[in-house]
Amino acid sequence: MGEEVLGIIDTGRWYELLFFTQTRIVVAKTTRGGLGFLGVIGIAVADYSRKKKSDELKKLSLESVLEADKRNFFIPYSSIQKVEMKKRRTVSQINIIVDQKLDRSMMKKKDKTTGKDVYWYERHFKKEKFEDHVNLVRSVLPDKVVVLQ
Repeated sequence: MGEEVLGIIDTGRWYELLFFTQTRIVVAKTTRGGLGFLGVIGIAVADYSRKKKSDELKKLSLESVLEADKRNFFIPYSSIQKVEMKKRRTVSQINIIVDQKLDRSMMKKKDKTTGKDVYWYERHFKKEKFEDHVNLVRSVLPDKVVVLQ
């Protein structure tokens, strides 16, 4: 049967879906984005493309999702040190802090408590989904979730 998807976080205009399973997060690109320079029309085209690609990805196995785009990758739960979640005024934010660089989009930072290098994966999502997404992440990583105000 394969891995079961326990839940999905759609990052909207960050153009990614985060598939949560029992052992990892699969990060899938939904479009290349970058059409904002075309104004409202470019944003509309990118949003339509993102929605269509999201619907297609949700029907695939996780291995097929990973193979669908060379930029897709996964984050094993074993490499996650902490997940910070913050509800802001307009959007909510998820920061996944890991011990190794798994994708070029991750930023390198120093951990304030240990002084060691960590890699930071930051994305935003709709603020209306905050509680649902916190509950999803807590269900798979109960001891690693920190909710920030």
